[in-house]
Amino acid sequence: MNKALIVVDMQNDFITGSLKNENADWPAVIDFINEKIDEFHKDENGAVIFTRDTHFKNYLDTQEGKNLPVEHCLMGTEGWNVTSKLHALETDTFIDKKQFGYENWGRYLKNIDEVFIVGTVTSICIVSNALAIKTWCPNVKVHILEKGCVDLTKENHDAAMKVMASCQCDIIKDGE
Repeated sequence: MNKALIVVDMQNDFITGSLKNENADWPAVIDFINEKIDEFHKDENGAVIFTRDTHFKNYLDTQEGKNLPVEHCLMGTEGWNVTSKLHALETDTFIDKKQFGYENWGRYLKNIDEVFIVGTVTSICIVSNALAIKTWCPNVKVHILEKGCVDLTKENHDAAMKVMASCQCDIIKDGE
């Protein structure tokens, strides 16, 4: 069975930069995500895909920028890069997405039977990507590794988990 680990938006601007989420920099979260990355790198049927929130100099003029007027993840900046704390390899896939959820998952998941999702922010980008995959790749089984997902608040995280579960995503609480 072919499977992929999707690491959502673990970028410098979300961890230590302009939209710092202190929850994303917890050693336990980083260590857990690295364990999963290492497992998938060793699995001949596993792939690792990193999404990168990607914006441009005109960000503040966009709909999102008008609602969240904080420049972040500008393509080519240090804040846009995936944190060096994660075990990313040059051979991994990097998807630059220009909105909360990536609109073309079918392109990357053609030969994938199931995905495992970790990253930040549970109530925005994780839920958006999980539901985009459920919508555009209905035969791909979606697992959410809760131990590797973070949000700004516990309430938002829990609400997003409930939404994903109601949309037939498999929520794995202990991360295994």
